[in-house]
Amino acid sequence: MKRAPIEIGIFTALKNHVFILDKKKVEIQLIKAFRKGDAQAFKSLFCLYHKRLYSFLFGLLRSKEDVEEIVQETFLKIWESREDFLENYPFGSLLFRIAKNT
Repeated sequence: MKRAPIEIGIFTALKNHVFILDKKKVEIQLIKAFRKGDAQAFKSLFCLYHKRLYSFLFGLLRSKEDVEEIVQETFLKIWESREDFLENYPFGSLLFRIAKNT
């Protein structure tokens, strides 16, 4: 049985676009607070990225212990260098680069 193609209305497309923009704004606000030493903002960034970073590293290393250690080291490095972060630089890109080089 063939299904008809699903059409996405302009409202749905706009709503998704706004969500992406809002997500970016939220991340920028979290980074601003994080740079000032806000531990709750850091925790929020950790929650946003922990699973993705873990999965990425596990795909490379295949060792739970190594991955957990590198994730911990990466977030520690991020915390220690928080004042150097640029607000508009993609946090995820930097996080993954630090993890890969750790």
